[in-house]
Amino acid sequence: MSRGGRRFARRGSQLRPVWRIWLVWLAWLLTVSTAVAQTAGPDFTAAERQFLAEHPVLRVGVSAGQNPFQDIVPGPDGASRYMGLAADYLDALAPLLGVTFEPAFDITYTRALELAQTGGGIDVFACITDTPARRTFLHLTRPYSSLPYVMIARHSDNPVWNIADLTGKIVAVAPTFFAYERLQAAYPDRSIRFDFKRNARNAVAAVAEGQADATFLNLAAATGIIRDLGYDNLTIASVMPWPNNDVCMGSPFPLLASSLQKALDALPQDRRTALAERWFDAARQPARSQNVWPRPLLWAGGLAVLLLAAGWGWQRRRVGMSRRKALENDCIGHKDMLEAVLNATSDAVLVIDDFYRVIMVNETGAARFGLAAEALRGQGLLELIDAPVAATRRERYRQVQETGRPLRFTDQRAGRVYENAVYPIPNPTGGRPHLAIYARDMTEQLAADAALGESRERLDTIFRLSPVIVSVATRAEGRFLEVNEAFTAVTGYAREEVVNRTPQEISLFLRDTDRDNMLRILERDGVVRNMELALHLRDGQDLTVLLSCTPIEAYGQDCLLSVLVDITGRKSMEQALRLAKDSAEAANQAKSRFLSTMSHEIRTPMNTILGMVDVLRGTALTGRQQEFLRTLELAGESLMTLLSDILELAKIESGGLELAKIPYDPVVVLHEASALLDAQALAKGLVLRLETAPDVPRQACGDPARLRQILRNLAGNAVKFTTCGEVVLTLSRLPASPPREELLFSVSDTGIGIAPDKQETIFEPFTQVDSSTTRAYGGTGLGLTISTLLADGLGGRLWLESTPGAGSTFYCAIPVNGCNPSSLPPAKAPAAPQALAGRRSLLIVEDSESNRLLYGDLLENLPLTVTYAVTGEQALEMVEARAFDAVVMDIALPDIDGYTVIAEIRRREAAAGRPATPILVVTAYAFREEKGRAKAAGASALLTKPLQKNRFLEALRHVFGQSSPGQAPDSRAAWTTPDDSR
Repeated sequence: MSRGGRRFARRGSQLRPVWRIWLVWLAWLLTVSTAVAQTAGPDFTAAERQFLAEHPVLRVGVSAGQNPFQDIVPGPDGASRYMGLAADYLDALAPLLGVTFEPAFDITYTRALELAQTGGGIDVFACITDTPARRTFLHLTRPYSSLPYVMIARHSDNPVWNIADLTGKIVAVAPTFFAYERLQAAYPDRSIRFDFKRNARNAVAAVAEGQADATFLNLAAATGIIRDLGYDNLTIASVMPWPNNDVCMGSPFPLLASSLQKALDALPQDRRTALAERWFDAARQPARSQNVWPRPLLWAGGLAVLLLAAGWGWQRRRVGMSRRKALENDCIGHKDMLEAVLNATSDAVLVIDDFYRVIMVNETGAARFGLAAEALRGQGLLELIDAPVAATRRERYRQVQETGRPLRFTDQRAGRVYENAVYPIPNPTGGRPHLAIYARDMTEQLAADAALGESRERLDTIFRLSPVIVSVATRAEGRFLEVNEAFTAVTGYAREEVVNRTPQEISLFLRDTDRDNMLRILERDGVVRNMELALHLRDGQDLTVLLSCTPIEAYGQDCLLSVLVDITGRKSMEQALRLAKDSAEAANQAKSRFLSTMSHEIRTPMNTILGMVDVLRGTALTGRQQEFLRTLELAGESLMTLLSDILELAKIESGGLELAKIPYDPVVVLHEASALLDAQALAKGLVLRLETAPDVPRQACGDPARLRQILRNLAGNAVKFTTCGEVVLTLSRLPASPPREELLFSVSDTGIGIAPDKQETIFEPFTQVDSSTTRAYGGTGLGLTISTLLADGLGGRLWLESTPGAGSTFYCAIPVNGCNPSSLPPAKAPAAPQALAGRRSLLIVEDSESNRLLYGDLLENLPLTVTYAVTGEQALEMVEARAFDAVVMDIALPDIDGYTVIAEIRRREAAAGRPATPILVVTAYAFREEKGRAKAAGASALLTKPLQKNRFLEALRHVFGQSSPGQAPDSRAAWTTPDDSR
């Protein structure tokens, strides 16, 4: 700590009266220096008078806790009162301006500054510090008070005396935050932490109570607050080498600011002094008596004057001595403050005489030479420096002394870089000028500048060599300020052709709306990510890119940093993939059409063949003829099985597999699959056995029909390839393996078994163990392939275990996928048989003559009047001409497809208000979607060829029942509804 700082701390409260008198003296000196010739009143211009007339009430931005300048205190009535030097000045200026000042108690001082910047709500500030930032939005008067800033610290074991001691410390700051701005700008490397307070009182209290280590206030506010709050553990550590705290008045309106200045200038000097004495605690002179003494007393007074005249000279001498003593003390105080200021800076400061001997040096300067300040004073500065350096310094010092102009230079010592400035100052004895030397250590700053330069160089390199297009453009116009090499390489434009031009000027954007769309996204989201743009290059080609851009501050203005990625190749690939996909879909549709046509062309004659087999079975045949008929039926059914398997496999492989997700009972499905093979197993003398584990759940979710198909294929193969023994169908529960529970179906046989090298291949299409198997047992080799695909579709898996000659076991694991019991469909009550009252009329639309013959045989001896139509147009004419009880509709008609005919019938019925005629669709198209198409067209039911007599008649009974829902059932001619369980 400097001698000045120690003396300041040691004197404590004894210096306070000196400070107060000095404050009054400073205020008086300022007012004298700024006073103008007094007039009878302010000389306002016409514009100023008009402004004041239009604003009779002016709102004032005020703050609390800034004694003695301004404060907000409660009055006797509980209302807020504005007090302080600034408030008294407003009271004095109000009659001169002819206005009323209204303090804005409802908003904070910070909010008042914000309103002043936006131009609303605040007219004047009576107490505001003059800073460059505030001059951007306020018009300020000349200062009516100017005081130095001081640092207030707390007595402690680790005291704070200057700026150097603040490293890592906490500084409490209060409005107007001048100290915060100053410390941040001048000492960014001190790692000072800031604690923002609402007012100066809170800041001082934070230091006193140990929440902060120091605070900075002007001298008057510091002494006043410490006195008012009664803190005895605080001290004024140092006076800051900053510009004084110039307290001004300010307004966002220039006319009001000039009026305030004129009113301040017109304020009498004695009034200014009285205000300073009141708020800076100066001694007040007693008021002069206004009484007029009686004449006799004047003689006595004169005599007293004569008697006192002799002592006046002695008294004057005594007063002069007192004043001289006070001046000496004041000089000592100023010297201490100057030393404190010099020691507070991190720069080395020295003053040398005309022979280059050290007259004055601060602690930083002495430390540079490894000496104490007292030891360095009086020594020759050049004697402390190496000879080569001393010779150079001597020439520079002589140059400053001869030219009288300052000199700046840089030198290096012990690996550090110093920036020096030498100023000439007057010599009190009149000889060559003395020199003031300032030396700043620039090592860290230069290192930081070098690192910053390297960083900028790296960024420039990254920007320039980036493989993607990068540009910087103004946000307002989109004018390019910088582009990288990729930009010029891709677009074909040279950098000089692009910089300072917009994309529109070089026709870069293919679409004029792209920039507007980009700005709209930027306004909404703050950034643009992966916006697709089309660019028009210099060579006439078009380029598709993805644009991403973000706002940045560059080149002193708002800019956009844009990155463009060429996706032309990707777009071409996407187009190729799209075409390939379309081709694949077209090929798949062609395959589907082929399979559909093949299904129709095969099923149509098969319908006649198998239908006639049904008809022949009802006639008188010999035993041998019955065998021929059975052989014919088996051949037809095998062909239909092959066709169904091929269609099923094609449907699955094309992704058209539709799976239901409904509740079902796994045990019931197992029994249903077994029942379908009972007759076949019995015919071969095999035992067909079922085993169900007791812990198997009775409810699962999935497609029971597809699961039944899998089990039927597995069990059918087991029966087919087993000549003796048994076939066992088992249902159990797999051990729980989170996250799902699985059912395990297994089909075991005692058949021929499968060799290990064939166990993988048998799941492939059209594959069996060997060619002899096909000859011996028949089959297409599609059953296991379809079963595997169905199991995958159900979320399960299929595998086997087999020993040649001992039998095989096929396993199928299916997830349970539990359902809510409430989702189970209600059980259907058996439909009541429908009666046939009299003859029914039936229209059959069929273009095949053989199928018409088959229909005639199937419907023989039934109470029906059958009418045939060969084309769709003929069918429409017949339906329009008369009403039919039901219609049987083929789909592949020579003129119009059956679905179009059905839709037209429904349209005409709706237009005429007729009830809907039941329509049974009979088609050779076997795809699953046919049912949906038939329902959408308005059909009542659908059957797939080849027809079986029983199924066809049941379907007819069902549709005829729909034609007379209100008729009572008659058991004499009962037609039952088809059983859904079959």
